[in-house]
Amino acid sequence: MRSWTACALVLFAFGCTDDGIVPPPGECPPGQVWIDGECLLECDPPCGPGESCDHETGECIEGGTGDGSVDHDAPGDPVGDVPIGDAADVPGDPAGDGADDPPADGGGDTPADVASDGTVGDAPGDEGDPPCLEPDVMCGSDCVDLMTDSRNCGACGSACPARSGCVMGTCECTTSGEMMCDGACIDVMTDPLNCGGCGAVCDESGPRCEAGACMCGPDPACAPCDVLSCGTCETCCPREGCMAMDVSNCGSCGIDCYPLDQCGAYEVSGACSFVCEEAFDPSRHYRGMFDITPYASTACSGRPSHDIRELQFRDTSGTLTVRGTPYLLTQSPIPTTADFVVTGSSGCMTVTLTGHFRNADVFTGTWVSTVSVSCPGCFGETLFITGTRR
Repeated sequence: MRSWTACALVLFAFGCTDDGIVPPPGECPPGQVWIDGECLLECDPPCGPGESCDHETGECIEGGTGDGSVDHDAPGDPVGDVPIGDAADVPGDPAGDGADDPPADGGGDTPADVASDGTVGDAPGDEGDPPCLEPDVMCGSDCVDLMTDSRNCGACGSACPARSGCVMGTCECTTSGEMMCDGACIDVMTDPLNCGGCGAVCDESGPRCEAGACMCGPDPACAPCDVLSCGTCETCCPREGCMAMDVSNCGSCGIDCYPLDQCGAYEVSGACSFVCEEAFDPSRHYRGMFDITPYASTACSGRPSHDIRELQFRDTSGTLTVRGTPYLLTQSPIPTTADFVVTGSSGCMTVTLTGHFRNADVFTGTWVSTVSVSCPGCFGETLFITGTRR
C-alpha cells in the first residue's frame, strides 16, 4: 500500500513503471525514455528522416520536425545533441553526433574523403571527384600547374634548367644576358659558341665574344683579306689577336711554313690564296722547263694554229725570256722578286703572261692573248694557268 501511495505522490513529477516503482530522474526501464521529467514510450525501430516519434503510442509518424531534445539512433550517443529522426549513426562513430563519418555534416560523405572534413568534392581523392582541381594536373602523386611549375614545365617531368623559371609552360632564363640554348641558360654576351644568339660561333676572324659581338683582341676586326691587300691582311688568332700572314700563320693561325722560308700571298680567281714557299732566288726560279695547265691554244680560220703546253724560263744576259713556240716572251731587266710580267708577239697575235712563283717549282699566272684587226677569224683568250717544273 505504501508503494502505491509513494507512486501516487511522485507520479505527477516522475511517473511510475509498470510495477509501480518510481525510477530515478533520467533513468527509465527498457522501451521507455526520460523526457521532461517522465518516462515515455520509445519508438523501436528508430524513426527515419522526416519522421518523429509519438511517445504516447511508441509509433513513428510522418512530418516530424525533431525537437532537439534526445537521440534515438545509436547506443551511447550523448543526449540532446541531434534532432529526433536524424540519420542513423554508424556503430563506433567517434564523434557520436549522428553523421555518417567525422566530423558530422548531415551525412553523404564516403570513407574515401581525404580531407576528413565531411564534404564531398572538396579534396583530391574524394570518391567520384577529379584527382586535381583545374588548371592543375596530376604528375605522379602531386597536383601541379604545368604553366608555372619549374619541375613540370609544359609537361610532367619536364624540369627547367638552372637559372630559369617556367612561364606559360616554357622555360625562360631569369638572368640578364642569358638565353635558352639547347636546354641550358647561356650567357650570349660572352660565350664565343653562342655570341649574340644561340649557335652564333666566333671563328678565327674574331674568336672573342664581347657584349654579344665576336672580337679579335682589343680591336673589332683584323685587316681584311681582299684582292687588293692579300700581302698585308691579317688573321685573328686566339689569345694573340690580329696576326699578319707570315711564315708562322700562313693563311690561318698556326700554319708554320718551316722548313720553307716564306708565306706567299696571291690573288687567285678573285680571292686571296696563301702558300708556303722558298725564299726567292732568281737564279733558281727563273730557269728551267715548266709544263703548263690548261694548255694555251689558239686556232685561226685559214691560218696556223698553236697549242702551247710548256714554257722554257731562262736568264739571258739580264733579261728574263720565256719561250713557248711560236712565242718568245721577255721582261727586262730580269725581276728581283717572284713576280714577273713577260710579253711577246707572233704574227698578228700578242701575248702577256703575268705570274708569280709560289716556290721554285710552281708558278701561277694569267695568260692573255689579243688579236690585231689584221687577223680576221682569230680570237684572243684569257687563261689562269699553273706551271710545274719538269
